[in-house]
Amino acid sequence: MIKYIEHRDIDKKKWDECITNSPNGFIFAYSWYLDSVCENWNALVEGDYQTVFPLPWKKKLGISFVYQPFFLNQLGVFSLNPITEELANKFLDSIPKKFAYIDMALNYHNTATLSDFAITQRVVQYVDLNNDYASISKNYSENLKRNLKKAKKNKVRLIKNIMLEKVVESFRLTQGKNLKMFRKKNYLQLTDLIKKLISMGFGQTMGVYSTDNILCASASFMQSNNRIIYLKGAATDKGKEIGAMHYLMDYIIKENAGSNLLFDFGGSVVESVARFNKSFGAKEYVYLQVRKNNLPKFVRWIKELK
Repeated sequence: MIKYIEHRDIDKKKWDECITNSPNGFIFAYSWYLDSVCENWNALVEGDYQTVFPLPWKKKLGISFVYQPFFLNQLGVFSLNPITEELANKFLDSIPKKFAYIDMALNYHNTATLSDFAITQRVVQYVDLNNDYASISKNYSENLKRNLKKAKKNKVRLIKNIMLEKVVESFRLTQGKNLKMFRKKNYLQLTDLIKKLISMGFGQTMGVYSTDNILCASASFMQSNNRIIYLKGAATDKGKEIGAMHYLMDYIIKENAGSNLLFDFGGSVVESVARFNKSFGAKEYVYLQVRKNNLPKFVRWIKELK
C-alpha cells in the first residue's frame, strides 16, 4: 500500500537507507539534498520505506503543484525491489489530487505509460569510467583532441578545491546571461548546496588557470552511488579560446579511469552543450519528463502568459 506522507513525518534515516541501497539510487533523492533544493517536499512511501517517491511542491494563487527544482535532475521511484512499468504507473497515479499541476523528471529506471500524463524523453550524456584512460580517450573527437593540445600549449594549470564562491560567480557571469529564470536566491542556493556537498564529502570544485593566473574555467562535481555528476561550471571567453573546459573534463576522466564509476555530464537540451559532451565519446541514456495539467482554464491562460 502506497502512503502519502507529509515532510514532517518522513523517517529520513529509513528514507536515505532506501536511496543508498536502491540499484537506481541517485544523490538527488537523499533527504538532505531535497532539503537543500526544495521549498517543500512530501513523499509517497510503500512498505517500510522499501519504495519511495519524493514530491517537491509549491503553492501559487492558492493552488498546489509538483515541480522540478533547480539543481535536481531526476527523481521518481526508488526501490529496493525491481521497478516495473506497473509500479511507476501506480506511484504516479497515487499523487494526491490536490496537486492540480505536475511537472517532474523521473529517473532512468522509471518507465511510465499513463494516458493522463504528457511524457517527453530527455537524454543524459555519460562516460563509463570502467576502462583505462587510453581506451576511453580513443573515442575522443578530433576537435576535442585539438582543444586539449591547445590547452597544453597554453600551459594551463588545474587546481583542485578552489573557492566555491569563484565557481558560482563565474557561472553567474557567463552562463547566467542565458538563464533568465535564475534569481539571486538561486545563486545563493547553489552556493549553499556546493558548501553542503563538500562538507559531507560528496562534492569537489576545480579550476583551470592561465599562465597569468586568471581563472579560465571552473566546475563543481558531486560523487555518490557510483557516479560522478557534473553540477555547474563555466568557461570564460579566454577559457573557450584555449580549451580550458575541455582540459578540466578530460582531467576528471583521466583521474577516475579504471574505476567502477560513471561520469554523468547531466545532459542538456542545448545542442552545443550536448555536442561538447559527446566529443568525449559519451553515450546517452533516456529518462522521462512527465506532465499533468488539471488547472482551471483561467489559471492555464495566466500560466501561458508567463
